[in-house]
Amino acid sequence: MDLHNHYLRFSTVNISLLQTINQSISIHHLIQSYSYEIIKEELDIGKLEFYRLLLCYEYQSVFHNIERNDHKQHMISAKIEELNFPSIKMIFPPNCLRNTSEVSLLCDIINLQMLLYYNICSIKQYLQNFLYSNDKYTATSNSRIMYMNILEIFLEFLCLYELHTTKDSKELKSLGHIYLDIVKSWLKLKEDCEWRQFALILPKLVEMFTPTCILFPLWNYFLYEISDLKESLIGLSIMADICFTSSNSINYIQYDIYCKNTFWLLILKGLRSPLQQYRKHALYIMKKAISSMSKNVIFESQLNVTKAQITPFICSDSDTSSSIDNIKKKFFLLYEALEEKKEHLITPTLIHAATLIKVNKEHRACNCFNIVWLQCIFEKILLHENNCIVKWGVSYVCRLDKTIFDDQFLELFIHVLNNNFLYECQTDKKCPGIVKELSQFLEYAEKSNLLNRFLKKISCVNWGPVAIFYIIHALRIISHHAIQHSDWQTTELNAIKFLVETNLSMHSRILRTASQIELLRTIPNYVRKINNLPLLANVLAAFPSEESLTRGTVPWNVITTWLGKVLAREDVITFIKETCTKYSNQDSPEINPRTFSIMVYLLYDANLISLCKTCPVVEALNNWLYTLNGVNIRPYADVISSMNVVEFISHLLYLARKGPHNDMTDFISLHVHVTFNFLIKNMRKMSTEMSYENYTKYTAIVSSHIVNAPFLMSEKDVNVYADKLQNESINLVHDLQNLNIQYLYGLHTLHLSQNILTLPLTKNFYIKRLLNTRMNMHNDVNKEKFLKGKTASEYDLLLLKLLHQYLINSPSWISITIILSNLLQFLEIGLPENVSEIAKILTVIIDNKIISDARDKETLEYIFNLSFTCIINSKRNKIFWTAMENLMGVIINNNFLPLLNAIEFTERYVVKLLNEGENTPRFKRILLSKMKNLDIHNLMKLENVLGNCFLHGFVHRRDKKIENYAHLFIEKQLNQYYSKHIFTLDHNAAIRAEAVILLHRIISNSEFNYAASFVQSLLNELEKNKTKRYFKDSPLHKLKHRIMQILLILEPVLRKEFIPLIQEQLCDFIFSESNQSSVKIMQEWLLIRIFTKNVHLHDQLWLLFAKSIKDRPRCTISVASIVYHVAKLLSHDNQRIFIQTALPYIVQCCLGQQFNARICNQFILTQLYELMKATYGDNSIPEYRGIYQAAVIGLQQESLIKNSSSIQDDFYFSHFHPFNDYCLQTIYYQLPRLTNVSCDEWISPDMFKDLMFMENDCHPLQLCNTGSFLTESTPSIYLTKSFAGDSYGESLENNVETYMEGFNDIQKKIDPLKPIGLCDDIFEMINKFTFSQDIQLQEGLIVVASFVDRSPNLGGIARTCEIFGVKALVVANADCAKDKEFQYLSVSADKWLNILQVKPHELQKFLLDRKNTGWSLIGVEQTVNSISLMTTTFEKRTILVLGNEKDGIPANFIPLFDKCVEIPQIGVTRSLNVHVTAAICIWQYANQHVLK
Repeated sequence: MDLHNHYLRFSTVNISLLQTINQSISIHHLIQSYSYEIIKEELDIGKLEFYRLLLCYEYQSVFHNIERNDHKQHMISAKIEELNFPSIKMIFPPNCLRNTSEVSLLCDIINLQMLLYYNICSIKQYLQNFLYSNDKYTATSNSRIMYMNILEIFLEFLCLYELHTTKDSKELKSLGHIYLDIVKSWLKLKEDCEWRQFALILPKLVEMFTPTCILFPLWNYFLYEISDLKESLIGLSIMADICFTSSNSINYIQYDIYCKNTFWLLILKGLRSPLQQYRKHALYIMKKAISSMSKNVIFESQLNVTKAQITPFICSDSDTSSSIDNIKKKFFLLYEALEEKKEHLITPTLIHAATLIKVNKEHRACNCFNIVWLQCIFEKILLHENNCIVKWGVSYVCRLDKTIFDDQFLELFIHVLNNNFLYECQTDKKCPGIVKELSQFLEYAEKSNLLNRFLKKISCVNWGPVAIFYIIHALRIISHHAIQHSDWQTTELNAIKFLVETNLSMHSRILRTASQIELLRTIPNYVRKINNLPLLANVLAAFPSEESLTRGTVPWNVITTWLGKVLAREDVITFIKETCTKYSNQDSPEINPRTFSIMVYLLYDANLISLCKTCPVVEALNNWLYTLNGVNIRPYADVISSMNVVEFISHLLYLARKGPHNDMTDFISLHVHVTFNFLIKNMRKMSTEMSYENYTKYTAIVSSHIVNAPFLMSEKDVNVYADKLQNESINLVHDLQNLNIQYLYGLHTLHLSQNILTLPLTKNFYIKRLLNTRMNMHNDVNKEKFLKGKTASEYDLLLLKLLHQYLINSPSWISITIILSNLLQFLEIGLPENVSEIAKILTVIIDNKIISDARDKETLEYIFNLSFTCIINSKRNKIFWTAMENLMGVIINNNFLPLLNAIEFTERYVVKLLNEGENTPRFKRILLSKMKNLDIHNLMKLENVLGNCFLHGFVHRRDKKIENYAHLFIEKQLNQYYSKHIFTLDHNAAIRAEAVILLHRIISNSEFNYAASFVQSLLNELEKNKTKRYFKDSPLHKLKHRIMQILLILEPVLRKEFIPLIQEQLCDFIFSESNQSSVKIMQEWLLIRIFTKNVHLHDQLWLLFAKSIKDRPRCTISVASIVYHVAKLLSHDNQRIFIQTALPYIVQCCLGQQFNARICNQFILTQLYELMKATYGDNSIPEYRGIYQAAVIGLQQESLIKNSSSIQDDFYFSHFHPFNDYCLQTIYYQLPRLTNVSCDEWISPDMFKDLMFMENDCHPLQLCNTGSFLTESTPSIYLTKSFAGDSYGESLENNVETYMEGFNDIQKKIDPLKPIGLCDDIFEMINKFTFSQDIQLQEGLIVVASFVDRSPNLGGIARTCEIFGVKALVVANADCAKDKEFQYLSVSADKWLNILQVKPHELQKFLLDRKNTGWSLIGVEQTVNSISLMTTTFEKRTILVLGNEKDGIPANFIPLFDKCVEIPQIGVTRSLNVHVTAAICIWQYANQHVLK
């Protein structure tokens, strides 16, 4: 009817008049004359519109009374051949694009021609010819859009033709298959911007053709034939409104979604997508499908069908239908809430997770809520961007049934565990809470194969160091339980090996070593039977022997104890025999010599092998090792095979030094002589045609022999072998003409032997043979005979090492000028590797004081500058840090600093290091390590460096802080299992500790008045930051905290004339600032010590007290605290006078208005009164008895007991002693801990002890507390903000539990039902089609705002319309939606709302047309006859017209309305804002028709 009405609405009066005036005019001839206009490239729109008018005249004359006609057969008799209409392809040539209006005009002409002059066969043929040419229109997006628009209009024609004639319409139904093929072909080619065409054409296809022809095939296409998730979801979203609105109890699509998993698997894939658009599409489709199934409930028994396994929310038990609806609501509520980012919007809905879990368990038989939907919810929780939600999710998942952990979910869970922020730990906790949850999960997993699967999965992940440590730690915890169910064999051992090699060797040293050790402690509890000893050997060898699997340590002993229990001696003997046989026969054994040596020593320490002569193991080993005997007389002996023996012995040597002498060391000693001789006699043979890899390997073997042999051999024997090696290497170097790998090997061996021998090389050999050769290598034109690349670099490095050795033994043989000149030549190459050795040589020169000439000093400084420049720009690796440490040893040197201008020179480079950003901590550790070796005079010259290190440290990023917590956890909880060397960290605490030790060393020397100048600089820093606001653990808090710590250390050595100055400034800080408790307590502590020692300053305390009472009552808490401690410390006479003077001030504060100050002073009043009473008798201060009794009664009141008890029990008033507790432990560990300072500020006394802090008689500072009171005390409650009424935020888990206990309602932001399209206009087009249907065929509300001018009002109206489901908003200009003010108020509502443009001058016609089709017109205006909105009953089909902001609705529109409504008001203001008015009226309509 749309197209029919469209053609009837054309005014053809002019044509009728024309024919009346001149009856000889033939309409057919006119039509024929205009028919060629439609194939022109440049269209004449005026002629074409007249042409359409002619056809409309014909159409109206024939079909005007179509509703009354029974036959519906009206074709004008005319010969088509005479009319000679062109083909559609000619009208729309593929290479010529027509705009929308042109397409509409031309299609009208074609449609009218076919209706008027074509029979059914002609129409079919005419359309088929065009449809079959679809491939001609697929070249570009614009041509495809034009083609689809034409097809859409032809569909409207087919519907109209069916209206006119029924008997032949089935002929045209066959075009449906062609249409289907075209649409499917188009879907493969279309771009995202073309989806609107599909959205527009689909409803018309469905209306014209049967579902089996169009709808079902398209459903199959999107569901089964397309692999692209985006395409499937968008296509099904567009089809959803049609597919899921069938009135039949079951159809093809409903059967598909009920009986097959395919549809739901696609939905799951969309719901799990990381892209929000995909999730929105999937959720929209899912809701539509479930709603459809709910309306058309399928009973399996009646229809003989079986529900698919994962089809949700359809239960075969009819009694549970209401509960299933409830579960469905909770599922969608929780899923949609998880789309939010804010925690408070999600937390209340998390309670539903427990319900969903319960339903899954209860309904497993009917599978109405399959585990995959539960996984979907928890996946969304675990992947949420809010870490608090993720943490809750991980904690909850750890308690779930194992059935949820299929491979996909387990991988996701493990991926989420690799998140540092999950392991955040509160200061007062030993370890992160998630570790406990993980332990529970692993304990449960251990009872099935889930733990083994977990282990295999974690081995394939690229882990962060903190996460993997805590996971392995949790694994180790549960492995020590009494009963273990899991059994680790080949697969699990390979997983461990891979994990160690790929992850646990890459992290920071302390964390990787800790992870390795925890894993080594875990393995014995799960490997209860060893079936593959070579594999186990390779697994254990993957653990670095210099870090975790070190002989003599706890992990080594754990492994040996375990091996002794699970291995049989026969298996061990077989393993060693087979390995030795394979090495002897050169059969490529499964383990290398290093691994074999580790395994042999482990088995020996496990008492599984003995080395007595009758032991088969000794026989097997000797048979293999003795292959070295006589190797020199065997001309065809294989060197590589022999080197396996030597390498095996070299590793045994390394392991032997880690333990006592025993029969194993005797066994090694027996063979090491043979291997030494082999290395000496075969030096030339070994190095012939040597690769660089073998060079590295062989030099490591020689090095191991030379370094470790002294632990097993006499010094005499070692020197003999070293001498032989030296001679053999010198001979090798002498005899070689070219510099090659063989030459390099000889030189390296020479260097290694020089480490043992005290005799230096001869001067001639070094200068002529080595140095001149090097100079020739870099100057000779013929480069082919010399080393290149890394071998040349290695050669230079060896020469520098030999020069260093030479200078140590004979510093004066070569002139300093020659040495410096040679060093400059080495620096010309610019290799960072050389800088370290050059720095060591410069240090030897400085230490031996052989710089006397000014030019030599300048040259040395120039070399230093070149070296520093070379290394500072290089990569931060081991070479860099070694070089930097050696360079600082040159200038931070007792022999360098006294030189002329040396201080300025040194400070220039030190300042550069102190400004190196994130690497500054390690630079400071280097500087402090060198400063330790300075005498006091030189140490004081570097005052700036020392001051910088006192105050070192910055607020770490959150992830770094988490890593530091992990370090502290390892050091405190697990240090008995770890070697001391792994705790040499470059963290802030160590830097400050070393600086404090150096400061203590300086101020302990009474010769120097160092403290005064230093204290002044610290006070100036405090003054600079005075009264600045700051937060706990902020940079300013830490700065003030550290300054006060240093002032406490300096206080005992301050001279008397300086005491009043520091007292005055500290009193000013207490009065004028509001500091964090750690800073405040140390300020008070310092003043307590000063006032106790200096009675003459007490008047200043009373002045501060009076001033505080008057101007700043809150700071009387600090003053009263100082009074309390000083009173307890003073001697008898001074104490009596002091307390009597203090009490009037305290009594005043007891009556003050400030609550905390009043409570604190009342407590101190009672304490001082009782002190006086106990010391001087009951009548010592009788005048205060009444106020004392009142204070006691007041503190015992129920409302105050908690606060007064907090003060009484607080460490500061109960256990703290300002003099007895004056130690590093209190200042740097206990006080920060007890005042809740971040734990990265804590420095344990053990660290000071490790860094060699020494107590002395010149300074009272001690290392540790004499008593254990502070150690046993808990963090202060009184001193923290909680005493003032603040409370700490509860954990998310507690919040969720709270909602569970008292659940009434939750906050939920409405989520639009329609998903956000991948292209913004997709669903806009769907809505436009729906709108056109709704207006003409259904009901709803249309809001007309064509008179409203201001964009903010229009935006607000749009938002209200969209929220309450208004069918359309009519505005004067549709472009208003692009206005920023509109968008700000609409909040994207325009994307979901049909906005039509009807200008005010067109509005009357628009309203009348709608009125004629049955719509009720209501104006919102105050008129004489307007009725109250409260009593208005709206028709379902209502158009609501709003007026202008200022003038309202024009008067000429009032008569058009069925009624006018007004909003009743009480106030005197003339009217409401139009936006508010619209909202109230829309709500009233929605309340009557929509929301019910």
